Amino acid sequence: MAIFTKDGLTLLPEIMDRAILTSNLIDEPLKGRAQITDFLRALETIYVSATDIYRAETHITEIIVTRVLLATGTRLTVIIIGTRDCDGWISGIAMDHQPHSNIAGISRLLSALMSPTPT
Repeated sequence: MAIFTKDGLTLLPEIMDRAILTSNLIDEPLKGRAQITDFLRALETIYVSATDIYRAETHITEIIVTRVLLATGTRLTVIIIGTRDCDGWISGIAMDHQPHSNIAGISRLLSALMSPTPT
């Protein structure tokens, strides 16, 4: 299942190495392609389905509004704003999941998915 119309995995090569992702699901911004890749892959595991309901773009900014369904049956709206640099690389991504009342549980799940398991 893809987060974006373009499969999330095909977007990864377009993310610059020093890109920054902010989200209301995480406490600190993620920096770099590796951290962003881990975050997007973790999101893909908790989204049962995702449907873009709005898209707008310029040569610098892309705005995507997506409705997602979680395995729990919870429905969320995700607002994504992506920014590209002058060479076309994705340099910044801001994601806001709404309603905000559902964020704590999703954040805990994401944290567990992204934390290394003890050996």
